Amino acid sequence: MTKTNAPIKIIVIFSFFFVAESYALRPLPVTLPKEKVSQSDCTNKDIVRDIFKNPDRSTESKRTLSKLFSTPRNQGNVGWCYAFTAADMLSIEIGTPVSPMHMAALYNKQEYNDPSIISFLNRKATGLMREDEGELYEGGHIHDALEYSIENGRICTEAQMPFERPSRLKSGRLSPINSGMMITWLNDIRDDIENKVMSFEEACSKLEGMFINPVMNLSSFINETITAETAAHILLSQNLNNSFEEFIEETCGDSQAPIESSLSVHSHWNITISGRRTFLQKLNDLLNRGKPIGLEYREGHVLEHGNFNLAANHASVLLARRWNNEKQVCEFKIRDSKGRNSCDIYKEGIDCNDREGTFWISDEELVQMTQKFTWIDYAT
Repeated sequence: MTKTNAPIKIIVIFSFFFVAESYALRPLPVTLPKEKVSQSDCTNKDIVRDIFKNPDRSTESKRTLSKLFSTPRNQGNVGWCYAFTAADMLSIEIGTPVSPMHMAALYNKQEYNDPSIISFLNRKATGLMREDEGELYEGGHIHDALEYSIENGRICTEAQMPFERPSRLKSGRLSPINSGMMITWLNDIRDDIENKVMSFEEACSKLEGMFINPVMNLSSFINETITAETAAHILLSQNLNNSFEEFIEETCGDSQAPIESSLSVHSHWNITISGRRTFLQKLNDLLNRGKPIGLEYREGHVLEHGNFNLAANHASVLLARRWNNEKQVCEFKIRDSKGRNSCDIYKEGIDCNDREGTFWISDEELVQMTQKFTWIDYAT
């Protein structure tokens, strides 16, 4: 009887720990002093601005990073905020803007092909798995996304694989098209073939039309050396999480940006008493060293109509610090991925910059909303 129940107990224990990690459950309520940064410790610091003062940065690196961080990120309707955050962090570290699409593709491929019960529970807990396990995953963790990319040894640049790409409308004007739409189109074609709604030949014809259609502009997403027939075969022969990464690898080829294997990824949890007490000190130390910080947090704290649930349901990168004389408080600058003209979604009183896609948050609010933060360092 004991032997029969043992595997069940092990699975239950694993389930608890991995659901707890993924949802970042808060500790039992305890009385803690308010976490604040003194004015003397809140000197102005801006990681992006400091890039241009660094003599070791090349002119090209400064130019491309300046363009990246002066343009708002827009994840659209795809749940890849963790990938946009990880891509921004890695871009600063290696000096080249990297593709959040490739970051997400590497993450999804790794998660899909990991047969372990741990990975399965993690996918269930983070909402990665859809009703159809064959669909492309959404949701993920900054830490793992960075580790998978470093293990891969290279990554597509933003120029090679942008999330938003131009599409020519009938009027002749160029309009950005969200890659999430392309993913949906590819997924629909795969489903139609599998469900026999569409024949293989019809799928090839549809893909061919998407390649030459100036609005869909699929040729900017999939390398022109891949024929419509080959694309259809890839879609059918593999799960979309594998085929998506293969499309990207084929498109970027061998000209991907190299990633040093000496890079390592670290995280600090903010769900324990000791973790909260050292949160701001650790975060400030990293900012002083010029390290961008990936946050996983409950966005209900900053959104106008936010939901204050327990889950860390959003991710963004923290890039700067300043002292607000009027409010007598230390504030931190967060780069979000909500796109242009998104300031109206934030709570009244939050200082938001539409042109950059950033907002400022107080030290106290930052501690309250953040579940954990992640940074990149060099292995010792």
